[in-house]
Amino acid sequence: MTRWLKRRGYREVKSEMAASLAKMEPGTYAFRLNVPVGKAAATINLPIDCVIQPHGVTPGRLPILIEAKSAGDATNTNKRRKEEAQKAAQLRARYGKQVQLLLLLCGYFEPGYLGYEAAEGIDWFWEHRLDDLAALVPMAPTKKKSPETLVVEETQAAYGEVAEEDERFRVQVAIDENKEPGSRNKLGQFSTPFALARMMVAHVGRYLPTRDQIRFLEPAAGTGVFFSALLAHPDLRDRLDSVLGLEIDPAYAVPLQRLWKARGFITRQEDFITFSSRPENRARVNFICTNPPYVRHHHMPTQLKEQLQLRIRAELGLEVSGLAGLYVYFVLLAHATLEEGGVASWLIPSEFLVVNYGSALRDYLTTRVELLSLHQFDPADVQFDDALVSSCVVTFRKKSPAPDARFTF
Repeated sequence: MTRWLKRRGYREVKSEMAASLAKMEPGTYAFRLNVPVGKAAATINLPIDCVIQPHGVTPGRLPILIEAKSAGDATNTNKRRKEEAQKAAQLRARYGKQVQLLLLLCGYFEPGYLGYEAAEGIDWFWEHRLDDLAALVPMAPTKKKSPETLVVEETQAAYGEVAEEDERFRVQVAIDENKEPGSRNKLGQFSTPFALARMMVAHVGRYLPTRDQIRFLEPAAGTGVFFSALLAHPDLRDRLDSVLGLEIDPAYAVPLQRLWKARGFITRQEDFITFSSRPENRARVNFICTNPPYVRHHHMPTQLKEQLQLRIRAELGLEVSGLAGLYVYFVLLAHATLEEGGVASWLIPSEFLVVNYGSALRDYLTTRVELLSLHQFDPADVQFDDALVSSCVVTFRKKSPAPDARFTF
């Protein structure tokens, strides 16, 4: 919640410093705020998990009150619903019917529980769908920058110049703005900033043998930001033997081909899953640098997940959880396309480090390849403007690790 609110321009105030509900400043929030209820002569403090005063509200308007609820199963939720109904009644008795009490739900809550809360006038949203709260909690008002301004800022912040980068970034902004955010989220399309791509390429370039010619692959290429970053490094650019980009979405694939054709960047409108399964593509490249699609498991058809699990089991002997996102399969399937001694660097969500469904990827990185470095970003410093996820950059060499192998964290 903190990360989500900060990215919408909200400022936290400590609960002990927060003013009364009616005087809470727009654009602020507090956790564990004691809210007075009951009659003046017998006031008691009711703890509320999160209180948010939206941007742009008129003075005196009551903030949004949120209670966080977690349930490991659906058997113990019936008694809770009465507690929440009582809390809502106490709040309305003191502050009127305009009180907005929402539930932030995590876990198992059956229809009977939800129906009871709805009958009491209590709404809810789920912890994995915080954006459902966006209609009530608007972004901070900002003056929207033109694509031209963004291009200037992006290229000025990046070290090195690529003639086509201005045009690539304009195209990227135009495509991203024309797509529905929900559609891009479902397809896991989050465009990588050029400065970040360039940092990754510079880092992984240190691990490439200095005399080897580079055979580069950018799966899920988008508009080719990693190829653009590669061109910004003369020592790497001059060693390019072949460069290939795959992009399944025609909205990106068509301009991708137009942008980079003169540079020898071969582009294909093709799915990486299919590409990686073909015998002629085995050990085809020695350098992969990319941001794979961040598609959550519930957006992946069951049949596709089962097919991918069978492939990973057959090729690597690893068991992938059905809860793993598409990026896990991308990293594991790329193993076949990378030659022995080749280097790969992936910008992926850092969640795989701690969750159960990341175990297959953790096993792969520690037993099947030589892990070189893992750069985890500060969780509060989200790398994408349109994705609420903390990221990390994982770099490894396709080589069996030594018993005493170490990596840089």
